[in-house]
Amino acid sequence: MNAISSQRDGFALAAAIMALVLVGALVTGGFVAASQEGRASQSTVFGTEAQNIAEYGMEEVIGTWTVGQYAAIPAGAGSSVTTSGSIALAGAGSGAYDVTVSRLGGDLFLVQSTGRVTGRGLLGGASRTLGMVVRTSNFSVAMDRAVQVNGPITVSGNAKVDGTDRVPSTWKNKDECSNLGVQTGIVARDTSQVEAKKKDAIIGDPPKRQDPNLPASADAIFGDYTFEDLASMATFTIPHGATINNTAPSYTPTGACNQSDSRNWGAPKDSTSACHYFFPIIHAEGDLKLNSNASGQGILLVEGDLHIAGGYEFYGIIVVKGSFQTGSGNARIYGTTIVFGETELGLISESTINGTPIVSLSSCAIDRAVNFSSEFRARPIASRAWIDLTGAGMGN
Repeated sequence: MNAISSQRDGFALAAAIMALVLVGALVTGGFVAASQEGRASQSTVFGTEAQNIAEYGMEEVIGTWTVGQYAAIPAGAGSSVTTSGSIALAGAGSGAYDVTVSRLGGDLFLVQSTGRVTGRGLLGGASRTLGMVVRTSNFSVAMDRAVQVNGPITVSGNAKVDGTDRVPSTWKNKDECSNLGVQTGIVARDTSQVEAKKKDAIIGDPPKRQDPNLPASADAIFGDYTFEDLASMATFTIPHGATINNTAPSYTPTGACNQSDSRNWGAPKDSTSACHYFFPIIHAEGDLKLNSNASGQGILLVEGDLHIAGGYEFYGIIVVKGSFQTGSGNARIYGTTIVFGETELGLISESTINGTPIVSLSSCAIDRAVNFSSEFRARPIASRAWIDLTGAGMGN
């Protein structure tokens, strides 16, 4: 009896140990599975964060770069520019991104953004790479004329229209500007309607040139844009009949250019200003009068007639649906001025450049008005623009 009892006690101990081992194995397996599941979940979270960082970097470039920054990338295989930045994440996390913009050819570019989770301790380091093919928008005007006009125009007094390409003397980095030499003073649909009251009032090679194929109205296409497209993109809108007595650069409390001030039309005459490269699009909803000794730059769109008096100076592109008039004073325009001469009755109005103003061609002012405008951006191509390069096995 005692021998049988002893054998049973020994079996129970072995069974208990085996049960403990099995329970331990199950607990360990459950812990490992839960840990793996947690790691997989964290990996998914960090992977999503890395993708969000990459998207942020991509949008930071596409949303802020001007067409001039894209244009600065040289043509040819392997030409690219890389920019980097960081971003704070929820909690104690942080991230970093590197965005490389490569020219594919012409106006097509590949924007490749890699986002990394950098502030998650031992669990950080996740990365994701995205790509997008974009095309820079194209706003263009003829750069071989100081004035383009559809109807009659008279240059009188001591006024001059000068087709000699000039680089504004006050501009920073002037060596980056092109110089086309002597171009045409006035291009008109009918040069018999172009009158100069004094010899050498219109300067150029030739001084005036006829082009019957000029667009008949402001519905013309300026590259990828119409007049209405540009008006809808305007940085500032001015009501009909306004008289602007002063425009001047203004600044935020931190010293940055205050681009929300409707009287801030850049600082063309101050190369040290934070607004020196601010080129807004200004849309006048009707007639506009500039009457001061101030200055401005950018693209000026006028739905009605434009009248400039005093010593006002403008650098860039002027497009006038109505007539163009100048009065007393020594106003200066550098760039190109396009006058359609439209009236409400469908007639062609006459433009008069009188007093002592000088309207000069400046291809550099035209270029900068386009390349440094904050309103022109690269756009994703129509289809298949975006790709997850990591998911496709092409990124990190």
